[in-house]
Amino acid sequence: MTQPADPPPPLPQPTDQDRENARIRQEIAERQAREYAQVLEWAAAAFGPGWLPRCRHYLVEIDEEERVRYTSERPKAVATVYTVRNKAGQEKHFTVDDGKVIEHASYQAGFGPMLRELHPSRGFEHRGQWCRIHRYSLCWASYDLYEPKTAEQLAQLRATRERHKQEREDKRWTEENPLLAWAERANQPDTPAEEERRSR
Repeated sequence: MTQPADPPPPLPQPTDQDRENARIRQEIAERQAREYAQVLEWAAAAFGPGWLPRCRHYLVEIDEEERVRYTSERPKAVATVYTVRNKAGQEKHFTVDDGKVIEHASYQAGFGPMLRELHPSRGFEHRGQWCRIHRYSLCWASYDLYEPKTAEQLAQLRATRERHKQEREDKRWTEENPLLAWAERANQPDTPAEEERRSR
């Protein structure tokens, strides 16, 4: 006789942290979508259809970078070069000045002398000589669109991670304590299926 299958475990309920994580992910996704749409609009107006946002290079002042390093703030870019690409793999680089798109031969050309500009006061001493550091950090970011997971989906992922973690810990304990593991299995009561098999 076929034994009835165990009912599926109840779905994990999202916690407050799951809901907060979902809210943050949604905000990030919406911001990325707005940025993508803006670059797409600029590219279509300047180069025609078919040019999709790929990435951006931007410069951040060293002082600004350090100011926000241990905060949740995003550093403010002082200059940004956008890169778009078509289906043929061709790329175009441009900056935007007062709403006007300006094309450049490369992202480096888009920054001009700012890319290697030295800091007016900061630096370090090397072999008795004062060496100034660059004023700006060169940063890169891609343009990605994604559908963030809901709080319920995050709860399921969390439960799966916790279950797998417990399974790994149980396996490690069994490998480190084989005699104790055998004794535990020997003392466990038989399941209905095992009892039926023994009675045959």
